[in-house]
Amino acid sequence: MTFVCIGKLEVANGGTIFLDEFEKNCLKQAMNKHQGNRTKAAKFLELSHKAFLYRLEKYQRV
Repeated sequence: MTFVCIGKLEVANGGTIFLDEFEKNCLKQAMNKHQGNRTKAAKFLELSHKAFLYRLEKYQRV
């Protein structure tokens, strides 16, 4: 899965969601699904472990 961190995404209900918020939600859901296991969450999202950790750190600062 590849993420884009700028712009916005049109959603089915006619609203919009910013892509960084979408990415943050994906990370959160993957972590919940895998009970906080970062390695399994990264594999689930098809990200390298390093890329996954970078994104986790990025959104923990927000």
